[in-house]
Amino acid sequence: MKKVLYVLLALVVIYLILALIGPKESGLQKDITIARNTETVMPLLADLKFFDEKWNPWVDLDPAMTHTYTGEAGKIGHSTAWTGNKDVGSGKMEIISISKDTIAQKLTFEGRGEANVYLITKPAGDSTVVSWVFKGETPFFFRPVMLFVSMEKMMGGIFEKGLSKMKTQIESMPMAPVFQIVEVDLGERYYVGKREIVSLENNMEKLGEFFGNNYSKLMTDMGVAKIEPKSPPSAIYYNWSEKETDVAAVCEVKKDNKLKGYENFTLPAGKAYWIMYAGPDKGMKAAHDALMAHIEKNGKEMRVVLEEYVTDRGQEKDESKWITNIYYLVK
Repeated sequence: MKKVLYVLLALVVIYLILALIGPKESGLQKDITIARNTETVMPLLADLKFFDEKWNPWVDLDPAMTHTYTGEAGKIGHSTAWTGNKDVGSGKMEIISISKDTIAQKLTFEGRGEANVYLITKPAGDSTVVSWVFKGETPFFFRPVMLFVSMEKMMGGIFEKGLSKMKTQIESMPMAPVFQIVEVDLGERYYVGKREIVSLENNMEKLGEFFGNNYSKLMTDMGVAKIEPKSPPSAIYYNWSEKETDVAAVCEVKKDNKLKGYENFTLPAGKAYWIMYAGPDKGMKAAHDALMAHIEKNGKEMRVVLEEYVTDRGQEKDESKWITNIYYLVK
């Protein structure tokens, strides 16, 4: 009996020694190259619903697992909590920091501790290298096991599967159009027209009605008053939200021109970022998004937005030939 106790004691001592020398942390990194630029990839990596629905490799182990989301995608605090079978367990993944190239997440496994996960991006020409990095603390009594277990063998395959799914999903998405953004110096400009706060409530037709009701009458009244327009019919946007926009339907005129029944508007001289957009109006949002990202990247503040409708929409029926100059006046 004593011999058995001595053997058990020896085994316990050996196990404790192995626990003392075993790895305190475990980690794994897998990389993949995605044929999309970093500006396209990063927002998708910071969307945990996109992760669960498009490239989470553990979903295949339990297609019935449930998810609950909190917070806003792309923001610190955005999280997904999951509940599944014995293969996936339950837990929570939360974005704890976002930098220019790294998204850090905290993984909490119910009853099994915590770990940190990092999604790191690196530009590679027009492509992006994405590194999926796992780092976790090894519980004291589990450290001897990690002396003989490979993280590569345990999780390498599933990481590679997830990254492969991510690559397929992102590369199958339509590529965002590339716009040439030009910095220009605009001189002081003068306009006549009508300004109104147009209620949108996600209904862009109301904006079209505002322009339709004002441009034809404005051009007619300018003709009667023998005022020559200096540029195509234009729109000045002073503010914009999903619910409403503060906008003026205008036409550029000489400084001293006044038109009865209309307001005068002045745009002061200054710098602007310009895109010459070609295509239907419904696709113009991508150009505005590109300009907004550009001014934020350059640390500028927007004053107003000016759109010049170079092509007469009533005469040219082919929307792909419509030309619009879009200016973001900045300070």
